[in-house]
Amino acid sequence: MIVDIYIPTFGRSQKLKDYISRVEEFTKGQHRIVCIVERNDMISYEEAVKAGAIAIINHRTPNYAGAINSAWECLNSDAFFAGADDLRFDGKWLEKSLEKMSGDFLVVGTNDLHNQEVQRGEHATHYLVSGEYIRKIGGVVDGSAPILFEGYDHNWTDREFIGTAKHRGIFTPCTESVVEHLHFTFGLSPMDETYKKTRRRADADGALYQERKHLWAGM
Repeated sequence: MIVDIYIPTFGRSQKLKDYISRVEEFTKGQHRIVCIVERNDMISYEEAVKAGAIAIINHRTPNYAGAINSAWECLNSDAFFAGADDLRFDGKWLEKSLEKMSGDFLVVGTNDLHNQEVQRGEHATHYLVSGEYIRKIGGVVDGSAPILFEGYDHNWTDREFIGTAKHRGIFTPCTESVVEHLHFTFGLSPMDETYKKTRRRADADGALYQERKHLWAGM
């Protein structure tokens, strides 16, 4: 089984060469690194290709969910990791998370080291997903997209996906699989225009989540 590591990226072309190199260094086993870029960020596309990654242009909604869904539609992966361009991978992260993907468990949450709900095994901000799950059931309850609901501008996307997987009984955490989230809210990355973009509709995203959560919470 080949695991595709989906990395949506925007406006950070200058960091992609080193970032892709580090992901490659700390990922053991059969895998492909896949960068998903926006149409107005072809510099990142070019840098990803130069660094040896597969580069895909987001052909759906121009947000994180659209990028993940675009990669899936292009690759139909055996399994994939919903990643980002601000992560630090532990050397055995993939090996440990794959060990948990068995039986009914088709979504495995990794440990971002900072979110308290993630630490307790209740949630995941990044996660390994079986392609079988997406092909047979789909990640969005209302079927509007293959993996992630695209109505959120950015925030709460992972909440809906993991909440749905939990209520279907297919989610398990793997706190031994460390993929640290170097987010600015943890003081681990500087604020930049990309982070500002992700915060612009945070309140509206939260309200939309409250409107939608009955779709899976009642399952």
